[in-house]
Amino acid sequence: MKRIGVSVLVSVGILLASGCSNDTATEATVPKPIEVKFEIPKEVDTNKEEQLMIHVTQGTKNVNDADEVKFEIWKAGADEKSELIKATAAKKGMYAIQHRFSEAGVYFVQTHVTAHDMHNMPKTYVVAGDVPKAEVEKLTKDMDKEKSQHMPGHH
Repeated sequence: MKRIGVSVLVSVGILLASGCSNDTATEATVPKPIEVKFEIPKEVDTNKEEQLMIHVTQGTKNVNDADEVKFEIWKAGADEKSELIKATAAKKGMYAIQHRFSEAGVYFVQTHVTAHDMHNMPKTYVVAGDVPKAEVEKLTKDMDKEKSQHMPGHH
């Protein structure tokens, strides 16, 4: 009788252990990150309405249902005076705003995109009006340094 009980326990243990196999069909897959690509000109005129757009994707699919998309814009050297503008969905993963750059200078544009429980905040720049090339190169070089310092493995 004792042998039957032990055999039953061993059999149940084997069945339970086999239920924990590496069945990839039942495991949760990690979703691909959301990607944000800027669709904006590098140079714009001052005092002219400009359309700034981004394309949001996840893997090969357009993200048409982002929870929040905002553009933050500030003039170089005046980041405390940033302007946050809510974007509107355009089409096929595209989100856009209209913006007028009132003064000549280099402006930074950072998007804040929240979709599918993820957040992405890429940054680029726009040159408004006539700005000396040396100033643009200095500010862009600093931005490239900043990017490389925040990338994993680049400390």
